[in-house]
Amino acid sequence: YKKVLDIQLKALGSNHARTATSYNNMAVVLRKQGKLEEAMSIYKKVLDIRLEALGPHHAKTADAYFGMANVLRDQGKLE
Repeated sequence: YKKVLDIQLKALGSNHARTATSYNNMAVVLRKQGKLEEAMSIYKKVLDIRLEALGPHHAKTADAYFGMANVLRDQGKLE
């Protein structure tokens, strides 16, 4: 995912929706590896990009919130 992200950053820029998808994929892997703080940091970046590129009511924006909720659950911070 890192190589794809590097290519997309150069080709599309840091605020493109497809770049956010690559960041999201990295966050999923980090979460599954138990690197929850890193995953959350990347999910926040995904959310920022998607809010700007797609708006607050887009399904992909909702997916970013879902990823963040999964991290919070894994951290025991959801009730």
